[in-house]
Amino acid sequence: MGVSSAHVSRIPLQGIRRQVVSAETPIHSCEGSFTVRRPTRRIASEGNTTFEIAFRRAELKAALELVYRAYIRSSLIHMSKHKIRVTPYHALPTTEVFVAKDHGEIVCTMSLVRDAGLGLPMESIYDKEINQHRRRGLKLAEVSCLAFDRKSEACSFSEISRLMAFTAQCAVRRGVHQLVIAVHPRHAAFYHRFLAFEPIGEEKTYDAVRGKPAVAMALDLIQLQIDHPKAYRRLFGKPFPGEVLRYKPISPSLCYELRSLAAKTQAADSCGISKLVPACA
Repeated sequence: MGVSSAHVSRIPLQGIRRQVVSAETPIHSCEGSFTVRRPTRRIASEGNTTFEIAFRRAELKAALELVYRAYIRSSLIHMSKHKIRVTPYHALPTTEVFVAKDHGEIVCTMSLVRDAGLGLPMESIYDKEINQHRRRGLKLAEVSCLAFDRKSEACSFSEISRLMAFTAQCAVRRGVHQLVIAVHPRHAAFYHRFLAFEPIGEEKTYDAVRGKPAVAMALDLIQLQIDHPKAYRRLFGKPFPGEVLRYKPISPSLCYELRSLAAKTQAADSCGISKLVPACA
């Protein structure tokens, strides 16, 4: 399964660097929008699987409900009557939710949280490490809320890896220099071998996932092609169409709804839900 060659062009190293330095989209307010003067593709299809940015209510709800089920299954969060995993970051215009669908049903999702007003989720335990990277002038984004439907036969490793590629390509379009993650130590070796993430922090207890251990890692998108060509090909060797990667803001009303859900599910933690008001006002 592959994207039609009519819509694909290889991304040279120079192109990656130009995109990283010049972000496609600056930080927007929730009222922010863009005008499209020609028909655009909002999804990328590969066989029966489509990859897209979830910006409508139904898609976001389904994606974050999948995260809730996966986190409950792994004992990462407490049960909630709302049965959805929403954080304050999901109400920000600098956070995007990516999904893989099989015949219209979401089978895998992950979120990209760009460094903005609230910082990054993992700063609650890795503030020193993140600040060190900021001082180097790097634009950071955290990949979080990875979840997949174990019951779906369509959600194979291939679909998950393509969604990772979709997320990485969107990050480059947004001007991100490095992706950071906080993962369970037993998964660190996979992220290092398969995607070239490097450890940037020692193992710590992460209260946001019920005290489970975590390790901080980072992926240098600027040097990836030079230092790790195999990982580069996995993420950028088969580019998605530019129209599909384009930033798609959520509506102001959805902003407020996510903000409210974050408060109701007590996902705000210590960052303070009131800090979201400027982003949605």
